[in-house]
Amino acid sequence: MIFDECLLPFFKKYEKLIVGIAAIAGVIALFLTFYQIKETKRQIRANFSYQFHKDGREISKSISKEVRTFIQAPKLQQDFPKNLKIEAENKIRELLMYYVSAYHQWQYDNLNQDEWFVIKDEFCNLLQYKNAKEYWKKRIATNKLWNEKFREIGNQCSRISGDENEK
Repeated sequence: MIFDECLLPFFKKYEKLIVGIAAIAGVIALFLTFYQIKETKRQIRANFSYQFHKDGREISKSISKEVRTFIQAPKLQQDFPKNLKIEAENKIRELLMYYVSAYHQWQYDNLNQDEWFVIKDEFCNLLQYKNAKEYWKKRIATNKLWNEKFREIGNQCSRISGDENEK
């Protein structure tokens, strides 16, 4: 009853104004929703980036001094104890898995260009060490199970480019 007596005439009288206000409110709501989605995406990306870099730092911290010495040795090291060589190869593999993950996340647009370039530089620096380069050549460089573009980057970094004679 109240609707028929009071509100209905009011709505009829101000119908165009009410429709206009509702349309403006709808547009504002769309803009606010768009902004909120954009801001949420930015926060998720920042959190992902932080966590991804934290994972990399944890891998780096988990490498013992002996393993680091093996990886960074200026010559191929055949005379290291077998268990140290195995541990070092496991860490090299772990680092390479981190780098290929970074590559994929960059491809999926979860890491920005600047972040990828920093990680790629670290990846290339790893492959300058003889023992890491040797592992790359034996296990990854031609292994088709690994992403082809990532292998191309690694081969460029390690200056392999198909040259099997390099030591």
